[in-house]
Amino acid sequence: MEEIEFDNEKIDRFFKGKYSYEDSSYLDDVFCDKNNEYKLKILLSKQFDELLQQNQEDVKNLDHILYRIHYDINSRLSEKKTWLSDKILKWTLLVAGIAILPFIIFLSIQSYKGVHKNKETWIEINSPAWTRVQFSLPDGTKGWLNSNSSIKYNGNFTADRQVSLKGEAYFDVFNGHLEKPIVNIII
Repeated sequence: MEEIEFDNEKIDRFFKGKYSYEDSSYLDDVFCDKNNEYKLKILLSKQFDELLQQNQEDVKNLDHILYRIHYDINSRLSEKKTWLSDKILKWTLLVAGIAILPFIIFLSIQSYKGVHKNKETWIEINSPAWTRVQFSLPDGTKGWLNSNSSIKYNGNFTADRQVSLKGEAYFDVFNGHLEKPIVNIII
């Protein structure tokens, strides 16, 4: 068999995918000839090295995918930590609220008692012009106010039986132990 001459252009066109039918038949003959084995090894090795270099240049940078994976993992870990700290804070506030609530209620009651204890309430009864008004005091004392008169007494009258009178009044003072009034006062 006759040795076929090596045509690098036809072989390059074949590898680039731009070959004709003639090129294809030529390559069949070249690859079937055992005498071309050494030359083909050198040529194919050279082609392989060129392809390898091209592929290395085309290597894509995939760092953004790795960054995204790290971000997702760290986000999940952060959410777990946040969720746990929120839960601990919620329970701490709940326990503190339950512990402080009775104390706040106690202080409110004491404050309310203190304000009303020191505050004196005065009750006033007035009798307009040309009228008479009948009244009763908390201890059972009854009386009449004359025209243009007024009587004023402390809201805690049973402890402090003092009255302030402007004008004229009639009193039936009641003792509480006796069924009849002790004193009748006309002022």
